[in-house]
This record gives sequence, C-alpha cells and structure tokens, in this order.
Amino acid sequence: MSIHRLVAIAFIALASVFSADAQLLWRVDGNGLERPSYLFGTHHVAPVNVLDSIQGLADAVASVDAAYGELDMLHGASERTRQLMPMMAVAPADSVLNRVLPEGYMKKLGEELSRLAGYVVDPTQLDLMKPALANMQLAILQSIAAFPDYDPSVQLDVELLKRAAAAGASTHGLETPEFQISLLFDTPISVQAEELAKAIDNAGEAVAKARELAGYYRRGDLDAMDAVISDSDFGMTPAEAERMLYSRNDAWVKTLTGVFPKSSVLVVVGAGHLAGERGLICRLRSMGYTVTAVTE
Repeated sequence: MSIHRLVAIAFIALASVFSADAQLLWRVDGNGLERPSYLFGTHHVAPVNVLDSIQGLADAVASVDAAYGELDMLHGASERTRQLMPMMAVAPADSVLNRVLPEGYMKKLGEELSRLAGYVVDPTQLDLMKPALANMQLAILQSIAAFPDYDPSVQLDVELLKRAAAAGASTHGLETPEFQISLLFDTPISVQAEELAKAIDNAGEAVAKARELAGYYRRGDLDAMDAVISDSDFGMTPAEAERMLYSRNDAWVKTLTGVFPKSSVLVVVGAGHLAGERGLICRLRSMGYTVTAVTE
C-alpha cells in the first residue's frame, strides 16, 4: 500500500452511529487463561461516540488490568512523536518535492490541497517535506472533506486508553514512536515520490474509497476491510502488507501471549490488524486461543 492509501485509511473519520452488533470487540479465552482478554479494532481518529455504541466495551474496559495501544499515548508517546517528526519528515536538500516529483505535479498538488482546504495553498510551502509527509497532508484533508464532523483534537485510541486508566488499568504501547515514524518515513525518497504522484493522480477517487471503507468499519465487517487492504488498485502489495501489517502482528502476538497468562488486557489497535489469515484473530486462534466476537 502506498503511504497515501495507508494514511487515508488511518485518518478516516466516521460520522454516523455504529451498529450495535459491529464486531469490533473480540474476547480472548482458552489456552489455560484464568481470565479473558479483549481485542478492539479502531480507526485512529474515529469519533469518540463510537465507544458508546459497542456492546460489551464498557464492561471489558472496567474488567481489565492493563490496556495496550499501538503507542502508549498517555505516557509520552504523543510528545515524542512531535519531537521526532521535524527530524524524520524533512527531506534532504537534494530531494525536496520540486526535484523528486514529475514536472507539473507540484502545481497539481497545490490545486488539490486548495480545493480540499477551501483556500489557496502554496505548494512551495511543502517543498522541504518528505513526499510521505505531503501525502499525509493530502490524505488528512481528503478525510476531513469526506467527513466534516472529524475532530482532530479528540482521538479514539487515546480516549479508550484514558477510560481504561480511569478504571484502574495500567497502559502500555506495543511499539515506540521511533519505530512507527520509521515505518512512514524511512522508505526511499524515490518510492515516496512515486506514491505521492499516484496519490495526486487518484485524488478524485480517494474520498469515495474512504466512505466505502468507513461503511465496512461501521458494520464491523472485517472481511470486507481486508478485501480493501488486499485490493490491487487501492490496497497493499504483498511486500507492503508484510512490512506494515503482518510483521507487526507477529511481533505483537509474541508480546501479548507473554502477557495474557499474567493479566487480563484490552488490546486497542487498528481494525486492519485484526482481519485476515495473518491478522491477530486468526493468529491467536492458530495458537490455541478461543477468540469470539462480543455481541452483548
């Protein structure tokens, strides 16, 4: 998946109410566990009212000893990410945008950003960004255009960790900010530039695809979400899926299976990490755990 498509998925804001039986909350039992743990699939900037429409979530939050997010946003991860971004997302002097994008694409980028933002955006202001960061800016504006109720000041992941902490749970991160920033910005500049050019070419379809994926998430349809992730036009290539999803899932499973026997935990990660044959649900089942959707 290009950085653009990945970030567009991550930054979808869902404006409507979720169905009561959405299968986004899963219970992990068996394999000798004395108490269950839980998996919750999230979009990282979905509106907070999502949490109040998932059956069983409040009880799960109240029952666990610990909550694991992709990052522990309650204990410095947010601040560390802000520190790292200027260092990791600035392009080398010989690789600024107007040098690495095809001729005419800076103008197209400015026109698309201006259309989405509702005011004139000078693309030369983005010139020092790595292409991946410019791609993120484009994806965020596309999400806001598709879902005007998106509130970037309230993050679903953070709110769920806060609720767990308020109930007495400790909070932890499965990854570090350094690792996540490297996933986005350590790919070759030439690859980032190619992905940004493709994102500019496909900008007209991005909002419609975001709405489609939002509908699948709203219904808790992990299989349909996995199909989008695997789509040859909008999804990940096998190599990208290995790097962005499966290798991370494998690392998380190692961490979590070491924690499950000791504590009841709530795992809060992107819904794409739950789906598919190498998603967390199937991986845990293959190891002998019983993983079932919580519907009440």
